[in-house]
Formats: sequence, structure tokens, C-alpha cells
Amino acid sequence: MTNVKKPQPPSSNVPRPTRTTTGKFKAELAAAALGLRNEQIEARVVYYGPDQATSPELDAVTDAVVAQLAAFQKALRRKSPTRIDRQELEIAMIRALREALEHLFGSRRESFLRFRSQEVSRRVTKLFFESELGSRVARDTRGSKTIGFPVQGLYYALADHGASVERSMREQRWASEEQRVHAIERFRQMLKELRVEFLRQTTRELEVILEIMGRALGAFFKEVLVPGLGDLAWRVVREARVVDESDGRPQVIESAFPAFRTAFDRAFLEMLIEATRDRVDEEVSTLPGSARLRDDTLAFLADAHVYSEICAIVCDAIYDFLHSEGFLDLPADWRAHLGRARDSAET
Repeated sequence: MTNVKKPQPPSSNVPRPTRTTTGKFKAELAAAALGLRNEQIEARVVYYGPDQATSPELDAVTDAVVAQLAAFQKALRRKSPTRIDRQELEIAMIRALREALEHLFGSRRESFLRFRSQEVSRRVTKLFFESELGSRVARDTRGSKTIGFPVQGLYYALADHGASVERSMREQRWASEEQRVHAIERFRQMLKELRVEFLRQTTRELEVILEIMGRALGAFFKEVLVPGLGDLAWRVVREARVVDESDGRPQVIESAFPAFRTAFDRAFLEMLIEATRDRVDEEVSTLPGSARLRDDTLAFLADAHVYSEICAIVCDAIYDFLHSEGFLDLPADWRAHLGRARDSAET
């Protein structure tokens, strides 16, 4: 009797809910998201007033005044007779950070979370569409995606060969240049219409994941982040060792900010992923059959880009607040300033 080998289902590296709740997966996801966040910070140089011309002479005078003021302040601190030891300073910095965060997530919490949630929804929507078009998701490519809609396969096929199609059209003999240009424009418009139709068919799943992510983030802020602000402040100040760069005040000075930001981002991401992955997977597993998500959508929900973007939105807003509160002792245009400082260091 001949043994007949049963066909095996195709292997897939798409994470299913039972995989994304493991501790190892969460740790790897947090590490990947932090890596993307660091790449984002290093690559993004934000210039203050990019549409405005600056005067080299005025910039030189401004830099000189700022340098003199910094030297004056440093001299005053050096003459100060009261110096506290490292342990007391660390405790003071932890307390200052905790109180600032409690202020932000106290009276201002509703408005802060509302605006951040809106921005997260916009960013996740953009990421989702980029993922569907095969232009963003790091661990996936368009060729490995499962075709779920006829228009999706048609769009992929034409988009992948768009350049060769246009090249072929240019090499054809045309009665006039106007007709050739019109034909290429028709082809591009056809691609655009296919893309719009394809993305329109993914809208239902997008609405589902926005609802799931919205509820997960709301629960994270209310049940995890806000109650854990004290532990977060303690961990970040200790891990970043900002006291080693301190000038004696319970503030984070400019040279200590990169380490502070990395420690804060890491702690935030680990808390976020630990709290949301279980909730997201639980909600996905209870969706009715008519609302079942495609494997590509499940992969998107577990992609590091999503969590890196959430970290960027929330944490950068927190840093802006900490700067306005005086805990981060940074220049007024601190984002542009740090970008220029990084450029100078690299050159």
C-alpha cells in the first residue's frame, strides 16, 4: 500500500495571535520599534523656520549672546555654596520628572490624549495604506502579500511594470507628441484609479483596526501609564544616568538629553507593547467571522513601525511639555538645535 503524503499548507511567517502574546515576541517587537525610532531621530533634521532666510551675521551675534549667557549661568552655579550629593540629586530629579508627568496627565490629560489619539489615527491610517501598497512595511514586500481583491492583483501587476510600460509607449511611433503624452497620462490615471479602488476595499479592515487600537491605547493610558508614572520616572532617571551629566540642578541638560530620550522611549515602548499586544490579540480573536482580518492586516497590527510611530507622537509631545515646564533644559528651538549639533558632530 502506497503511503500518500498529505499536502501541507503553505508556511507563513505572519504572526498569529497566539505568537504575538509571548514575552519573547514582545521584547523583540519593542527592540525593533526602538531601533526604528532611533533611525527616525537620526535621519530627521528639523530646521527652525525652513521657509525663512537667515542672516549669517545675526546668527553669529545670537550664538555669541547665548554662549555668554550660558557661561554666566555656569559661573553662578559654580559659586553656589549649596551642593547636594549625587543620591539626593537623583531623588530630586525623579521627583521633578514624576510631578511634571502627573501635571501633564492630570488636569491636561483629556486634551493631551484627545489630540494625540487623533494624530495616532492619522499616522496609523497612512501606515496602513503604505503597507497595503507595499511601500512601507519593513519585513514584508508586495510580492509576498496574499492577494485578497481582484483589483489588488491588477494594481500590483501594473504598478510593478509601470516604468517598462511607459518606456515602451515612448519607443512607439506616434503621429504626434501630444498623443503620446496623452496616452501616458491616461495610463497613470488608470493606475491612480486602481489604487484608489483597491484602498477603498481595505477601508472596512482599517476601521476595525483603528477601533481596536483606539480602545487599546485608551486602556493603556488610563490603566498602565498614568498609574505607573512614578515607576517610569524612577526607571528613566536611573537608566539614563542623567545625574552624571548634571550641573547640580534637578533638570536634564542638553548633553544628557539623548540618553534621557532613549531611556524614556525604551521604557514607554516596553510598557505600551506589554499592555496593548494582549488586548489587541484578544479583540482580534473575538471578531465575528464576517469581520475576520486578513493575514496581512494581522501582520500590520504586529509591525514595529506602528509602535515606533505611536512612540514618536506621544513621547515627542511629552518632551515638548517637559521642556516648557523647565525639566528639560534645552534651547527654545530644541529640535532644530539638536539637529544642527548632530550635523556639526558628524562633519
